[in-house]
Amino acid sequence: MARCPVVNWLMVAGVALVCCSGAQAGWFTNDRQDAFRAFEEGDYESALAGFSDDYRRGVVQYRSGQYEQAARSFGRATRRAVKQDATYNLGNARFQLGDYEGAVTAYETVLDAEPDHDDARHNLSLAKSRLGVLQEEQQQEEQQ
Repeated sequence: MARCPVVNWLMVAGVALVCCSGAQAGWFTNDRQDAFRAFEEGDYESALAGFSDDYRRGVVQYRSGQYEQAARSFGRATRRAVKQDATYNLGNARFQLGDYEGAVTAYETVLDAEPDHDDARHNLSLAKSRLGVLQEEQQQEEQQ
């Protein structure tokens, strides 16, 4: 068994409890807190298992390069506080997948609700540029 870098002693009801700060799951933390810790440590698999919220799952999936899964999670996010961020990140996931039309749609949705969203405006420009290149290539292939 690995040694803990820091050991905390707590007296609870006359019983000394030892809590290791390097432990994965703590006695005094909930699953979401453990998932946040795992995410911060780059343990995306554990973080994903601890999050039930679609937005948070999408962030973990995106960070770990699971863009299809991230797009699905961001698309299902309904929490009002993160809906705009989820839509923006849906655009980013679609962009990573080469779905430039889908990315354009997501970024335009963000800009409809928040016209001053500079990142969405910048990414929309990139997505439209890539989409234009793809359309030109398709036209050239059709002409040959």
